[in-house]
Amino acid sequence: MDISITGEYPCKLDSKGRIKVPADLKKNLPAGSQDRYMLTMGANPCLALYPSKVWEVVEWNLRKHNPFDPEFEGFVRQFKGGGRAVTLDTADRLLIPKNLLEYAGLQKEIMIIPVNINYEIWDADRLRQFRQEEEAKRADYRQKFQNIAWQWPGQETS
Repeated sequence: MDISITGEYPCKLDSKGRIKVPADLKKNLPAGSQDRYMLTMGANPCLALYPSKVWEVVEWNLRKHNPFDPEFEGFVRQFKGGGRAVTLDTADRLLIPKNLLEYAGLQKEIMIIPVNINYEIWDADRLRQFRQEEEAKRADYRQKFQNIAWQWPGQETS
């Protein structure tokens, strides 16, 4: 599966808690994912948006771990517990559930940005503040995470 996730996408949150998914973002999604997503609480004060085909890979990777490990169980509970499967309406809008709106502190101005295999949905002001705080850690991040490799179904190593 070839996934090309790039760019930043400013959006507006409407009074009903919906954002219009930009056409450019939809063009970068894997085939079959254009209108179905999994929306979860992000590790930072934002939301994580996974195209449905990518979410299948996430689930596959999660199933490889010991489900009886209490730490892993806690991680999965946090990662998936607040999540919701969401679909686009006919106007390409995504309705964000109230619990997720509150978690991410989403107001009017929204930014969707790519992070690895998913998108993060940020309140624009929170993202600006977060980026300022993270700037000092940039070199450390690149050094620490330079060798990460994701596995895709059918490409397992022994």
